[in-house]
Amino acid sequence: MDHLRNFFIAGKQVYANKVYVGITLSSFALLFSGNALFRNRELLQNQFSWKLTSSLILGMFTSFDLISLFLLLTSSLLAGIVITFSSFLIKRQVAGGMESAEASLPGLILSILLPACPSCALSIFGLFGIGSSLAFLPLKGIEFGLLTLFVILISLFYLAKKVTTTVCDIRK
Repeated sequence: MDHLRNFFIAGKQVYANKVYVGITLSSFALLFSGNALFRNRELLQNQFSWKLTSSLILGMFTSFDLISLFLLLTSSLLAGIVITFSSFLIKRQVAGGMESAEASLPGLILSILLPACPSCALSIFGLFGIGSSLAFLPLKGIEFGLLTLFVILISLFYLAKKVTTTVCDIRK
């Protein structure tokens, strides 16, 4: 419960400045739409148009099953909050700000690399030669989306603790 309390206190502190709301929403939009565009990058390279781009992004709502769409939306939103908390800490702390950014890096990397769609996750791992062994997972690849959420939440709770931690200035 202490982690959730820290998260809500940090959210109040960070989102008191409306600029951070914009950072969260734009990060969310970039991560969510980037997922669709990355999957279809070859098609976009050959036949780029704004109509095709918007259709690919909006088509994610109909092409994903409910659990995959939920995982993608949730991980994109949480990653946007992680980016916002990291930028808040970097701005607030002159020394030690990069330490906070490094703590959020694993969550951001997983949210970008691990797709929410289980079949896509299996195909990405197939590139590494381990795809067939992962087909025997009980949730058929949803585990990777859950792993992504878990790592992002750890990063988020760590960053929330850093946001809410107060320190005294050292006088020279």
